[in-house]
Amino acid sequence: MDPPNSASNIPILKYEKVYTHQITDEQATASPLLRALALSPDGQYVAGAFDRHVTIWRFTTNQDDDEEAGEEFREILNYRIDQRSTLEEITSLSWTKTGYILIGSNVGDVKIVLLNDEETILKGFQVSNQSVKFMMLDQEGDTLAVVAGSSEIGIWKWLKTDDCWTKLHFLPQPEPRLASDDIVEVTSIHWDPSGGKALIVSYLNHGILKWDVESRLYQCLLTLDKVYGGALSLDGRHFAVPNRKGTFDIYDLSSRDKLDWFNDPDLQDDQKNVGLRTRPGIFIHGGRYFVGASFGKVNIWNTARSIRGQRLSLAKQFTSAQVTLLAVSDTSSENLISGYRIAACTQGPRQEIDIWKASGRGYVPSVQVNERLESAGGTSSKLVTGMLIGGLAVHAAGAGYLGLF
Repeated sequence: MDPPNSASNIPILKYEKVYTHQITDEQATASPLLRALALSPDGQYVAGAFDRHVTIWRFTTNQDDDEEAGEEFREILNYRIDQRSTLEEITSLSWTKTGYILIGSNVGDVKIVLLNDEETILKGFQVSNQSVKFMMLDQEGDTLAVVAGSSEIGIWKWLKTDDCWTKLHFLPQPEPRLASDDIVEVTSIHWDPSGGKALIVSYLNHGILKWDVESRLYQCLLTLDKVYGGALSLDGRHFAVPNRKGTFDIYDLSSRDKLDWFNDPDLQDDQKNVGLRTRPGIFIHGGRYFVGASFGKVNIWNTARSIRGQRLSLAKQFTSAQVTLLAVSDTSSENLISGYRIAACTQGPRQEIDIWKASGRGYVPSVQVNERLESAGGTSSKLVTGMLIGGLAVHAAGAGYLGLF
């Protein structure tokens, strides 16, 4: 669909479920079957990590003459751990914007897969003697941060001349004064997109720190009690932390203020989310939206108004199952709207991968918005600046996004 000529017109987006992939017992030897989940930046591939292998599927369109086009998985690659490494299991998976798939294992190995239309290249190296927990490659693709064990953070550099990765150093432990004698445990890592080689690290008991990975000095951004996970916005200004309400709190890293928390009207009488603090969440669409996991569903919130824009529900048999795996494609480029996808999976023992895809619903001028406020007793409306639609809206000119519900 070609957009109207006016730059003020906004394409209307809505996420719709396009595929469900059942995970069978034959695909793994130990529960949970699926350990990690990742979508390629262009949204055309999905990768799943099992105990001893990683499978990569490609989305294909299946269309009959009398039916609407649908999507299905086609397996294109299956990487298995060497049978001689009998104790090795996969513990971490990441698909970066630079086109690399990172695979971490419990014996401290990192494998890097370069997948393109012509060939598949696999390289590996050992980063630690402990289990790999997180891996994050920076935007330039030449610096890799790896968390192993509970708190070991190693920084690795790519040497183009030698065609290999070399260890730069390990980051030191936070000072004890930040949390007395409490255990040091890393719960998330993010490269600071504002520039420089800075790593934003959240700790269970030591708040959120910003590390200069070259000088190994840090700055304390937030002092919070029990940070079980976190997500950094694409501009590096905001940080989301799972809360006791079953959703997420949003903090401004510059002012250190808590800006708001996301409301989920389904949780008014739902006590199973209380105390659950390990749910995954990701900023999408330039940080104007936030997608967060819950029980039996995934929520998409408008970050400016802290209200839910769309609920993505799993099948009825998973209503009470915790969504522990969440992945999104790159939603920062308007050239990839046809590839915007969200993938989710529960913790098991029974598992399936649900895929939602953004669909365009036409264009409307940027005038007014009739915003629906959700509550336990129904809905009410109020008029705010924006436009009237029934989904998610993205500014065609790239200036930002508005939540229209």
